[in-house]
Amino acid sequence: MIWVLGARGLLGSELLPALDRAGLKVFGTGREVDIGDPRALADFSRGKAFSWIVNCAAYTAVDKAESDSAACFRVNAEGPANLGRLAESLGAACLHISSDYVFDGRAREAYREEDEPNPLSVYGKSKAEGERALRKACPRHVILRTAWLYGSKGQDFVSSVLEVLRSGAEAKAVADQVGSPTWSRDLALAIAAIVSGPSGLQGTWHYAGSGAASRYEFAWAIRDEASRLGLLSGSCHVLPAGSAAMGRPAPRPAFSALSTEKIGRIPGIRLRPWREGLAEFLALKRVNA
Repeated sequence: MIWVLGARGLLGSELLPALDRAGLKVFGTGREVDIGDPRALADFSRGKAFSWIVNCAAYTAVDKAESDSAACFRVNAEGPANLGRLAESLGAACLHISSDYVFDGRAREAYREEDEPNPLSVYGKSKAEGERALRKACPRHVILRTAWLYGSKGQDFVSSVLEVLRSGAEAKAVADQVGSPTWSRDLALAIAAIVSGPSGLQGTWHYAGSGAASRYEFAWAIRDEASRLGLLSGSCHVLPAGSAAMGRPAPRPAFSALSTEKIGRIPGIRLRPWREGLAEFLALKRVNA
């Protein structure tokens, strides 16, 4: 049996049906079970035979975290520690989602799992601390770092760009931040393959859309593909901007593309170019419009 925390969010809402299609019994919880409360977690798990605890819950308000560090660390650092200790006590494995923001962005090539984290922001520091806490609490763990996640649930970069362009305004996107756009459904399928496969997998792994793009290039790809599919009407434009001009409180890594070479060797894991995932996501968005 699989327990998914954060089941109603961007990733969790894709993961539950993916696990169901894989023939796995799954429980999904949202905010009704507090990840920061060890007693609440223990109470929910009592009497249930979990083989995996999958943590999709996260504090993701990157800029707000700069002035709300206690709440951010409670979810992103204390939460994984609590889940790791619980999983260890239950004889379960724990899979936790982390972020490219654990890196400082000074690399010149895609980050590998062995590269040393050096986060710039409160959010990034909380995610790095969550990784360390889980490793200490639960030997049977999988940490999946991902990047620039988007999907059909909640507010993300793709929906934000589409909203601005549909309003007739020009969208602005930073040209000096480079990363790996990732569709939440692709990540969900990778998680399903991991938890339904051989139980010996553990350690830290990267999963993201293959390749890299700046936020500006990503926004243009959204604009081009959405226009081709008829999701946008009229003339739409995307303008480049510098990170400093955006005036955001939290610093972002200038380069945080993730290498997926390691996870690509696992049977059943599907990797594909980030633009291919974006095209399929927008095509489904058109069908469901």
